[in-house]
Amino acid sequence: MIQSKPFWVICFQILKVLNGLISVLLVPIFLSLNEQGLWFLILSFGSILLLFSGSQNGIALIFGAHEFRYLKISSNKIIGKEKDKNELLCFVKYSQNFFIFLYIIVALVVVVAFVLYIGNDNHINLIFIIYSLGLILFGLNYSILTYWESFGEIKQAYILKSFLMAFSLGLNILFLVSGFGLYSLACSMFFSMLIGFVYLFIYFYSFIKLILQAKGKINNLKKKVFQNYFSKNSFSMISGFLLFQIYTPIIYYFEDEVFAGKIGLSIAAFTALFAVTTSLLQVKLPMIINLIAHKRYNEASNIYFNINKKIIILYTFL
Repeated sequence: MIQSKPFWVICFQILKVLNGLISVLLVPIFLSLNEQGLWFLILSFGSILLLFSGSQNGIALIFGAHEFRYLKISSNKIIGKEKDKNELLCFVKYSQNFFIFLYIIVALVVVVAFVLYIGNDNHINLIFIIYSLGLILFGLNYSILTYWESFGEIKQAYILKSFLMAFSLGLNILFLVSGFGLYSLACSMFFSMLIGFVYLFIYFYSFIKLILQAKGKINNLKKKVFQNYFSKNSFSMISGFLLFQIYTPIIYYFEDEVFAGKIGLSIAAFTALFAVTTSLLQVKLPMIINLIAHKRYNEASNIYFNINKKIIILYTFL
């Protein structure tokens, strides 16, 4: 039975909101107006990697829950027929290799684009490079946890996600208060995700070992479906960036850092509200996908549309 209690999902979303509130409350206090603009500019470029990671996580959630339908988890071990287990591990191995390869390419493109956009400001470029390395680790960490979520271990996945978010948030506050300036954003992301990566590697070592040892390949039809879905998610990612995050770089270029900072602050507030409302759907997604995998379409449809009605009502009042 897939766990569906939303406490830790909501806890994680609240921490995401608090992370956004750092920008609203502390950044204006500890950073100059020019630094505030640069802060949100870095966040805008970094959002490309975050959106790409989110795109991969969406695929992991859907395909993972589908491939896991004949298996179960006990004491962090996958239990079931060897054939089903091997098919799952082969899919995870293929999709992770696919994701990591493209993620590194996208990260390099984003870093080059940022350097060309900023120019010869080595100080700001160094900050963005450190931040990008942190985002790469962020993507890897949350990708692992999203697979675990797709296997029905929602509570465990979101406890660990919440821990990572809280750790990053705490370091961000500590660095800002300590006078690290713009380095607070980069260093808090990098060190929290590096420590998180080491912890998750040890925690899921047996599972990761099974993935690396998995033999065989996923069939061509499944690979085609995966790649097709990935391309659609990538299009959604690009649309999301153009719709929300592109304004800060444009205003930074044509106006100044101060105005760009105000726009970035507004976008951060609305994004935080959206994250809270969609947490209601996030906790039910593995269950919905699992129902679809078992061809229980009516049940899946009823759950999905009932939750979306609640989301619309909640977002309207917020």
